[in-house]
Amino acid sequence: MTMNIWALTLLLALAVKLGTPLLLACLGEIYSERSGILNLGIEGIMMLGAAVGFAVAYETNSILLGFISAAIVGALLGLIHAFVTVNLRGNQIISGLAITFVGIGLATLIGHKYIGKPLRLRVPILRIFSDVPILSAFFTQDVVVYFAYLVSILLWFILFYTRIGIEIRATGESPIAAEASGVNITLIRYVCVMLSGLFAGIGGAYISLVSLQHWSDLITIGKGWIALALVIVSLWNPIYALIIAYLFGILYAFQVLLPENWGIDIHLAGILPYATTIVVLTFASKLKARIGTPILGKPYIREEEALHGV
Repeated sequence: MTMNIWALTLLLALAVKLGTPLLLACLGEIYSERSGILNLGIEGIMMLGAAVGFAVAYETNSILLGFISAAIVGALLGLIHAFVTVNLRGNQIISGLAITFVGIGLATLIGHKYIGKPLRLRVPILRIFSDVPILSAFFTQDVVVYFAYLVSILLWFILFYTRIGIEIRATGESPIAAEASGVNITLIRYVCVMLSGLFAGIGGAYISLVSLQHWSDLITIGKGWIALALVIVSLWNPIYALIIAYLFGILYAFQVLLPENWGIDIHLAGILPYATTIVVLTFASKLKARIGTPILGKPYIREEEALHGV
């Protein structure tokens, strides 16, 4: 029994490590979509964050600078997406896909010289409840995981219990009413979209700097797309995202453990997260009608501009 408990603890510990990039990307996208902007560039931003973070950490011998650089690059790509979709009123889907292609291309260009070069830096680990089964899986982790925990709670509190959170939700659900109440729609959307890029960049850097500690092409293997789906599954709630991201982390952990311990084909194990995403999205779509959901894909045109044909 004791061995089974510790085996479960190891599984959960691995799930937390593998689910953290999903959580970080999902949290930022929740705010972007709550403000009314769909950002399909998450995959490309995660890729570029992983490449830039690894390159900077490798060259400067500082993992902190790697994360900071990834966050800045992600926020800049978010800024571009915000400018196109808010100021130019461009198509959110096309702009997001363009960001993804640009991010992947730049990541490949930056990262090719680092293929096969291991990173010998380590993120500090904070050990709490290290001798307690199950709990140690969640509280014997690196500091970025604790950062993800705290940010999830903070963003949840801001979104549902502060005035700025009300304004963000109003901006996404009814921008006309929000602006009539004095809300600065443009500012809120810029901040939220840049936030989505910032967290996606950190999530990508976590993969290359912590999870794998090396660079390879297509290192995110679709985690950005999974994070986009988890936004819907979590019903645009950061606390739900915290739970669901780590449940999906278990599926990624199975990719590692099932082929090794049970002899299951590695490719079959690899489809688990994607197959599960399709199933849970089907059920989540039925819940959307019961909650206030943001209006996505439509540029906001002020009433006076619409009257004058601007």
